[in-house]
Amino acid sequence: MIITIDGKINRTSPVPFGEIVEDLKDSKYGVANALRDTVARGLKPVTSPRVLDLRNDCPDFNDYIWTDWYTTASGVYNVGNKVIVVHGLNHPLPDHQRLKSAIEKGLVNYGAKLTEQEVQAFKKRKVEGLRDYKTFLRETQDQDLEEQFGVVADVSLFKSLPNDYMKLAKWVKDPRAIMLSGGKRRAEAYAEMLIKKGVEKPYISLSVQEGQADRGSLVSVSSGYGYGLDGYIDLDNFGRFVGEVAGPQSVAKKIGVSLEDLLQGKTA
Repeated sequence: MIITIDGKINRTSPVPFGEIVEDLKDSKYGVANALRDTVARGLKPVTSPRVLDLRNDCPDFNDYIWTDWYTTASGVYNVGNKVIVVHGLNHPLPDHQRLKSAIEKGLVNYGAKLTEQEVQAFKKRKVEGLRDYKTFLRETQDQDLEEQFGVVADVSLFKSLPNDYMKLAKWVKDPRAIMLSGGKRRAEAYAEMLIKKGVEKPYISLSVQEGQADRGSLVSVSSGYGYGLDGYIDLDNFGRFVGEVAGPQSVAKKIGVSLEDLLQGKTA
C-alpha cells in the first residue's frame, strides 16, 4: 500500500508497503528534509527504477503514484568526462547531512560539489555495482537489475541530446532515458504505460556540461513534465520521496493489524 502524507491509503497491493514523505515548505532544504524524514520513519527511499515499477503496476492514472512527482535515491554524477548513474543507497547523496552540507557550501550547476574522496571512489570503481554503458545495455535488454547497480558512460554519448520533451519512440531509445529508468527493458515497459496514458512526449534531462567541478545530483520522476525523468534537479528545492519498509512484519505493526490479516489484505 502507498500511504500519503496525510495518512490516507491510496492504493492497495500485496507489495509494496510504504509512505510518501515530503517537504513542500522549505524551498532550500526540502530535498534534504524529506530524505531525513523518510529514513527517520524507518523507510527506505526508493530509486527512479522503483518508482517506474510502481507506476507500471498501477493502472489507475489518478493514483498519487502517477499524479505527483518524486525525488528518488538514484544519483547522477559528473566525474571528469564520465557521466555516472547509480541506483541504490550506497553512493554519496542519499544522505540528508551530505545534501545540507553541499547546499551550505554552495551548489555547482544545481548539484553537490564532490569531495576528492568521492571523486576517487568513482574513478576507481569502488562504488557498488558500476558497469560500462554497453554492458549495461546488454544486461538489461530482457531483465531488470535489482539491488544496487550503476552505469558509467562517456560524456560524448550525450553531447547532441537536448534537455527537452521528446517523442516517445525516440525517448525510449535515448541513452539518458535508459540509464535513468534502470535499463532498456524498464524504459520500454514504462513507455508502454505512457502510451496507454496518452503521453506523446515525455521529458528527459541530464547535466553533461564539462569544464565544471565534479558534481552530483538526484534523479526526479516527473508528472507534469510529460511523466519523464529529470537527472538535472536543483538540490536546494522541495522534496518528495516514496519510502518502502523492510517487510510485511514492520507494516503490520505500523498500521496496527496482525501479520496474518495483512497478508490476506485486511488492513482495517
